[in-house]
Amino acid sequence: MKKIITLCCVVSLFAALTTVHAQVNYGTQVQPIFDAQCGCHSPSFSGWDVRSYATVMASIGNQYGTKIVLPGNSAGSPLYNKIFSSAPLRGERMPQGGPFLTAAQITLIKNWIDEGAKEKVTAAVARISPGIPGIFSLSQNYPNPFNPTTQITFSIADSRMVTLTVFDILGHEVAALVNGRMDAGTYTAQWNAAGIASGMYLYRLRAADLSNGHRSEFTEVKRLVVQK
Repeated sequence: MKKIITLCCVVSLFAALTTVHAQVNYGTQVQPIFDAQCGCHSPSFSGWDVRSYATVMASIGNQYGTKIVLPGNSAGSPLYNKIFSSAPLRGERMPQGGPFLTAAQITLIKNWIDEGAKEKVTAAVARISPGIPGIFSLSQNYPNPFNPTTQITFSIADSRMVTLTVFDILGHEVAALVNGRMDAGTYTAQWNAAGIASGMYLYRLRAADLSNGHRSEFTEVKRLVVQK
């Protein structure tokens, strides 16, 4: 009987998981790869322009006759074909003359394209407890140090506008993991720090209530370490 009850609890927990969406910073994960290794690909180079998100999405590869990024379809995107294949369908491998991108960088760009090639790439945040925790809290991430992913668990006592943000030690925003209204519950957010330099970072949970004409806010900050 005890095993049956335990199994039912596990099934109930998985049934209660609610998926919302978190956001990671495109500018700190994908764009730095283009900036560091693909600088020669400007408007004068066969129509390829990887200087910014807007130019990447607007660029048309003259050799392919289509936009270099097809959201949701890395296999059909000329950009992925050029950085991944040792023998692209058209022309030479990108960046021409090398050094070529690492396997981790290629995988990151592939995932970005397959997830819709959004400026703010989405990632899953799961509600792990259907109950109302009664308190606001931010737990230490685990594992820590980590490479490249870590889990951050936090609790929301009532429905509020919630942000969960990662900053470098100078205060620059690195990733916006959560940004929106959330119901009471306990959640876990997974941060993939691929493309992020090793070092210490800060992550901040902020839950604001703007009802009844006044502002009530919970804020907590903790440290984490990316170690590669």
